[in-house]
Amino acid sequence: MTSLRLRGETYHAIFRIDKRQYERSLKTANRADADFVVHVIEQSLHRLRTGQQAVPPGVDPGDFVISGGQATRRSARDRLPSLKEAIGVYLAYQEHRISDSYRRLQKTHLSHFCRFLGRAADSPCDRVAPDRPRIIFNKGYGSEIR
Repeated sequence: MTSLRLRGETYHAIFRIDKRQYERSLKTANRADADFVVHVIEQSLHRLRTGQQAVPPGVDPGDFVISGGQATRRSARDRLPSLKEAIGVYLAYQEHRISDSYRRLQKTHLSHFCRFLGRAADSPCDRVAPDRPRIIFNKGYGSEIR
């Protein structure tokens, strides 16, 4: 099921694929156009559920669905950094904003987390090891990370 949300003057579609929620701008302020795109999204979701189509490797599922099943590759602007890259950017940003001792503490903890994740820490941020954190958190320490 796809929902419409009006943000400012632009409609956005909200839908789920495999328990993950996606929100995409429809780049229109016209309700009739937005309703038409929702119909296209519903058709794409139906094709995915029934096995008539599959999301190609390397393509964002949300982009694939909103394109009506036409998207074949991820655009360069959509490339997400790996977890290690994101941590590096974060630590560089914090360099002159927090004390050195606190930054070193953060760096140590984040380094341990990357070591725990192993090779998955080199994956794009939205694909980081869904199974490894589940192992920890299912042992009674909290809920799953998704």
